[in-house]
Amino acid sequence: MPAAARLTTLALALVATLALAGAVSADPDRIDEKRAQAEQVLAQIRELDMELELAVDEWNGANVRLKQLQVELDANQNRLDVARASLRSAQTTVEERLISLYQDGEVDVVEVLLGATSFDDLLDGLDTANRVAAEDARILDDVRSSKAEVERQRKALRSALARQKEIVAQRAARRTEIEAGLAKRQALYNSVREEIAVLEAEERRRQARLAAEARRQAAAIERRQAAARQSSQDQPEQEATAPAPAPAPSPEPEP
Repeated sequence: MPAAARLTTLALALVATLALAGAVSADPDRIDEKRAQAEQVLAQIRELDMELELAVDEWNGANVRLKQLQVELDANQNRLDVARASLRSAQTTVEERLISLYQDGEVDVVEVLLGATSFDDLLDGLDTANRVAAEDARILDDVRSSKAEVERQRKALRSALARQKEIVAQRAARRTEIEAGLAKRQALYNSVREEIAVLEAEERRRQARLAAEARRQAAAIERRQAAARQSSQDQPEQEATAPAPAPAPSPEPEP
């Protein structure tokens, strides 16, 4: 076979092989799509990671504040216990002063008691009658005021503690929500990566089949070329060995 014919045959084989490869790659490129999806999911995972870090910090901060409030409430309880003890002591002091005045006959206690409807009325009566020392009354008032302030603080601390517990619960719920979302995104990312691995394996098998087919076609072309070359070589030999044709008989003379 002439060289030009051989080149033409090889070019046709190459075109056929490229056409097969193009048919595979021309299919919607699912691998690239899946890789893009994996990158998108990975970006979401990074974003959720940052949100989770912030949520954990907020949750930790809320717990720290909760513990601080609990400590303050415990300290308040101690102050309240002291205030109550101080009030009892002050009341005892006033009562002892009242008994002392009675024993000394400096005040008509029966009259004051009959006219009093409460302990405060009793103290007012004694103060009005100037039978209780002014210093004792002042100390008692201070103790009462201190106790009332401690109780007011305790009420505020209890309210703040209850509110802080709600905040901690909210922070914990937010953390759990982000962790759940992160787990879903991670599972999706792993699934996409598995799909990519499967598609890549399929693509490698397709490429292997293409290569095998290209080799088969190339071998078939080579065989046809060899057969054509052999045929072209045999033709001159057959022409050379063929017997010469018999000469045509001479025409007979006419009478």
